[in-house]
Amino acid sequence: MRILSMFAVVLAIACPVEAGSVFYSSDADIYRADADGQNGTPIIADVSARHLAYNPTDNKLYWVSEANHRIQRSNLDGSDVETLLDSGVSQLAGLAVDGLNGHIYFTDLGSDKISRINLDGSGRVDLITAGLVLPRGIALDIANGHFYWIDEGTDKIVRADLDATNVTDIVTGLDAPRSVALDLANQQMYWTDAFAAKIQRSNLDGSSVVTLLTNSDVPGGLPSMDQITLDLVHGKLIVADGFNGEKLVRANLDGTDVETISTLNSVGVVYVDTTPVPEPSTISLLVVGVIGLVGVRRWSAK
Repeated sequence: MRILSMFAVVLAIACPVEAGSVFYSSDADIYRADADGQNGTPIIADVSARHLAYNPTDNKLYWVSEANHRIQRSNLDGSDVETLLDSGVSQLAGLAVDGLNGHIYFTDLGSDKISRINLDGSGRVDLITAGLVLPRGIALDIANGHFYWIDEGTDKIVRADLDATNVTDIVTGLDAPRSVALDLANQQMYWTDAFAAKIQRSNLDGSSVVTLLTNSDVPGGLPSMDQITLDLVHGKLIVADGFNGEKLVRANLDGTDVETISTLNSVGVVYVDTTPVPEPSTISLLVVGVIGLVGVRRWSAK
């Protein structure tokens, strides 16, 4: 038992649990903070980012700028800012990155389109060009071959296959939905409803809708819930006040334990899991060491 306890302690040291960062944007700058929202530090200035995304395959932060009409990306420390797309768009409103297949999906509410480009900005394909009214937030389910988006003008959440076929209404009758996030492991979808000032959740097929958080649940209120991101490492949802831009709020995934984690201007937000993964050689050495200790203990006991 003592040997097993020693192994657990050593493994815990090699695999730290507390990690991750929250990136959020003001109307001008992008900030990086700890997983709990503390120690927010500006890392990129004057990019007017409103909607953020993370791609773990290249470890890059991506964003769209409504004001500057462009899609950009950078390293997580804010260095090496690149412009990927800055023409042929009207009012960019949301993006999601498919690192596996090398694509960026984005919505343009000014021209009512959903499009896709390669990670380097090339190869644009307009996927959906009809039937949209103010498309905003977008999220990907690559494993099942779907993307979801918010259609604010018709107050619904819609799903299509990655090739834009099989367009299906998933949740209807909302007030002013803005942002959508997926918990694929638990087959659940979260979204914000700005004018109704609430966060809701359902199954991926739109069934079993539950209201998790309302304006009155937030200390001091959060009247215009806009961008949402999920921190599944710590079991949290984080939402930015996109209109007033005054507050960043975090709660458990069921809407309990609400806390304000930043009062800086925040209009977009994404959680990035930066948990270090130990090298296989490190784990192997740990296992060999523990096996050796067990062997020595058994030999000395003879």
